[in-house]
Amino acid sequence: MRILLIFLVLLVFIKCKNPAGITNKRDFTNDTSIVISKNNGKCKIFYSEYNADYFEYRDYLRWNPVRQDVWIADSILVGFIASSGIPTLKIKNNLAEYYRQYFGLIDKVGAKIIFVNCFFVKSPSIEDKWTKMLITADDGGDLFFNATINLEKRAVVDMKINNH
Repeated sequence: MRILLIFLVLLVFIKCKNPAGITNKRDFTNDTSIVISKNNGKCKIFYSEYNADYFEYRDYLRWNPVRQDVWIADSILVGFIASSGIPTLKIKNNLAEYYRQYFGLIDKVGAKIIFVNCFFVKSPSIEDKWTKMLITADDGGDLFFNATINLEKRAVVDMKINNH
C-alpha cells in the first residue's frame, strides 16, 4: 500500500510539473530570446535547431549562444566597425539601429564562431519576420551586412556588406 501511495504521489508531481506534456526542445518560431545589445541594438539568438536552405553555414556544427556570448560578439563587432575602413558611414553612424541575428557555429578546427546577420529595418514585413527567420537580401546595399566573429580570438574574421 505504501509503494502504491508513493507511486501516485510521484505521478501527480510529474504531471503537475509538466501538465501539457511539453518537451524541452526549443521552438525557434516562438522563441523570445531577444537581447538588447550594450549599444541598444536589437538582437535575436537563433538556436542550433534552426536551419534554412539558404543559410550559408547550414552544414556547420552548431552551438547555442547565450546572452553573454551575444554581448561579447557585439562588442567585438562594434569595435571592428569603429576602427576598420571596411564598413560604410551609414553602418558606422547608425549601427545601433541595425537589427542583428546571432547564430552559433563551430569552425573546422573546433572554435566557437558567431555569425551575425545585420539589417536596417525599413519594411513592416521584415519587422514581423526577423525573430522567426534569417533575413536575406538580393539588393539593398549597406542596409544589409553580416560578420563572422571568432569568440576565442576575439576577432571579426569576415565581414560582407551587401552589393559591396
